Amino acid sequence: MLISIKHKFIFICNSKTASTSIEHALAPYADIRHGGHPGRKHISWIEATKEFSSVLEQHPPNTFLKFAVMREPIDWILSWYRYRTGRKGGLLSQQLSFEEFWRSESKSWMGWSRNGVKNLQKKRFVDASGKLALDRLLVFENLAEEFADLGRSLGFGPDVNLSKLNVSRRPQSDAALSRELEAELTEFYEEDYALYLSLPGTRPRNSG
Repeated sequence: MLISIKHKFIFICNSKTASTSIEHALAPYADIRHGGHPGRKHISWIEATKEFSSVLEQHPPNTFLKFAVMREPIDWILSWYRYRTGRKGGLLSQQLSFEEFWRSESKSWMGWSRNGVKNLQKKRFVDASGKLALDRLLVFENLAEEFADLGRSLGFGPDVNLSKLNVSRRPQSDAALSRELEAELTEFYEEDYALYLSLPGTRPRNSG
């Protein structure tokens, strides 16, 4: 997470959405960088308002451009699969199929948090009432152009560019989905899809 008092932006880091690249591009303009361990880096808006309450009391949230990046929900969990099985000696076996991964990992934090709440992208972006708290959600699939537009709105020049960092080593073609599994995932991520498909420039999966 990044907060810039001078440039008036707050970046909430969603996982598997080029957050490392965005942090690298914007860190020179930030006054507060909450990075390092993923548990510190990927905090939600609710967690950020608690941890930085003293900052936000002096500088009200409505004076900042608050943004994050959202990814097509099934592609998001597929990216987690590629990351966790993508190298020898990695977190999980490279031989694990995506369906095996989902059947096992969805029972853990990958699918459900300890209090029985689904692990959704949406939960990072909302306030305590469940209402979207951010001003802008960039679409991961259109990130290059949307980030450039964001940079212009913040007054940055053309030197603020995204580099490709922390990229999964496993190719996207390694994860094939059956129709049944895709339907199951679509239902599981129903809330995320409702938010994702409300964003400009998105469309239903496999719509052509």
